[in-house]
Amino acid sequence: MSGKTLRFDQTIRYEHEKELFDAMAELICRGDLIEKDLCRLGGVTCTHTLITRNHFPTEGYDLRMRFYVKKADRRTTWDEIYEAVNTIRPVPYSFV
Repeated sequence: MSGKTLRFDQTIRYEHEKELFDAMAELICRGDLIEKDLCRLGGVTCTHTLITRNHFPTEGYDLRMRFYVKKADRRTTWDEIYEAVNTIRPVPYSFV
């Protein structure tokens, strides 16, 4: 079993308060698709944080969901995990 945990964020930016619910719905949908694709791979556990909202006075808002992925065995490669996530929305990754 690998001791590494992959971490990545899915983020959506929006400018106006009235766009909050559409942005949140999109992020939830994206998170569901990522979890579904990772479950199909097998041998992978995926958890995520609650959605956080940040306000940047000059740039608007963002919603963020942080994911943690851990392999349970060698059935699935990290490349397969990256590919599953990248088909939804490519993001930077790090290991923790």
